[in-house]
Amino acid sequence: MNEYKKSGQFKKLSKQVQYIRMLYIPKITASPVIGFVEFGNVPLSKITPATIKRFLEKFNDKPGARDHIRKTISSAWTWGREYYDEVPRNPCLELKAAPRTSRTRYITDDEYAVVYYIAPSFWKAMMEFAYICRARRIELVRMTHDQILEKGIQLRRAKGSLDEITLWTPRLKKAYQIISELRRETKSDYLFCDTNGTQMKKDTLDSQWQKIMGQAHKDGLLEERFNFHDLKAKGVSDHEGLISGHKTLQAKQVYIRKTQEVKGTK
Repeated sequence: MNEYKKSGQFKKLSKQVQYIRMLYIPKITASPVIGFVEFGNVPLSKITPATIKRFLEKFNDKPGARDHIRKTISSAWTWGREYYDEVPRNPCLELKAAPRTSRTRYITDDEYAVVYYIAPSFWKAMMEFAYICRARRIELVRMTHDQILEKGIQLRRAKGSLDEITLWTPRLKKAYQIISELRRETKSDYLFCDTNGTQMKKDTLDSQWQKIMGQAHKDGLLEERFNFHDLKAKGVSDHEGLISGHKTLQAKQVYIRKTQEVKGTK
């Protein structure tokens, strides 16, 4: 793992993938394992498909993390096979990717309102951009001021989805005003930057959002917590055209989380 992250192959990965892999490599290698103290100490010859499967089962309650861990191990192992002798066959290749259960959680207007009420100004703007533009958090974190157009907000979508421009609405203008005033002094290219003007980090955003969710739940304002990514699903579900930026109906259906009301043929 340590050699892999120094490799040229690793450096060819996108900055986002590198960042995710760098987050999970220490978590993988330092994970406790009976008999070897840490997973990073286990000889490769003793790591089998069954070993990997049992290891991944520790993260069944976090399917996103589980998938990232499997991909990180597999990528490092494949690289090692090309550069080192006597590295056994990649055990991850014999494992089927665990099926991910599609989320069906729909955020109601009341739930959105109470979280928006207690959220700091930065997150108020983030919530509105995510909902109105139907945007992933990473798309907002990467957003730069040149995407603020006369017509509206240009969204450069991730994961191969279609880019689009969300036309200005009063709510979107208000959200833009909030974040502009909040980060005016940073003079950063990024719209949703930290106080130093640099791009916000995933772990920082995760902890801040969980703090907001925890407060809402503790104060009795929210019965069930939700993920920030659920705001995109709410935006798609509430949108007149159900537009999510996805190229296929199957991908779009992941974000449609309420039964649609449609007009009759005549």
